[in-house]
Amino acid sequence: MTDQPYVDEILEEVYAQRDAYAAEHGYSLDRIYADLKRREAESTLRRLPASK
Repeated sequence: MTDQPYVDEILEEVYAQRDAYAAEHGYSLDRIYADLKRREAESTLRRLPASK
């Protein structure tokens, strides 16, 4: 048994990807939001109607 803390490699990769995406947009929430909305509008994925 080692004294090293547990490292989740999948989470490390998710965090790295998230940081890279944010860096592409200058860490600006407005620019990130606009990009996500643009991607949503361009998406061909089928969406379920919002439940009430």
